[in-house]
Amino acid sequence: VDMLSGAIESSTKFDFMYGKVECRMKTNPHKGNFPACWMMPAHPKVGWPSCGEIDIFEQINTENRAYHTVHSHWTYDLKKKTNPKSSSCENADMSQYHVYGLEWDPTKISWFLDGKEVFNYQKLSGNTDALNNGQWPFDQNFFLILNQSVGRGNWAANPDINHIYETNVDYIRVWQ
Repeated sequence: VDMLSGAIESSTKFDFMYGKVECRMKTNPHKGNFPACWMMPAHPKVGWPSCGEIDIFEQINTENRAYHTVHSHWTYDLKKKTNPKSSSCENADMSQYHVYGLEWDPTKISWFLDGKEVFNYQKLSGNTDALNNGQWPFDQNFFLILNQSVGRGNWAANPDINHIYETNVDYIRVWQ
């Protein structure tokens, strides 16, 4: 469609492995809205989804929900989305600023909404089958992406070309 969307990413400037991320942002829910704060590997050795993806925050259409997800060969290709649970969503008024947080270490990724832990994804350290099948591709440097995207009719609806989609980011911070 005749529409522009945008993103800011740190791929050529900054990447890191393990630590804490906080992003304070708000969006205007509308049919086709699909903003996100997420992370991708800085130097992937394999393609997506095997390389891994960490979604700190996503919002869809008119929903007042914050989605938090990891993608990998284990969760996406092998459909092991419940062993362990790889996604969660929390109710939140999207027209207001919220702080979406993530704490990441060698064995666990935890998500936070306004300072409260709402979800975590753990490495299945004792499960050789899971690890050999890409359950934990998160022991590598990742970079950050902030974007205001619009849907294509699958998860998020097709965009309304008469609407101005807007996501505001107050700050993003990383601690190690």
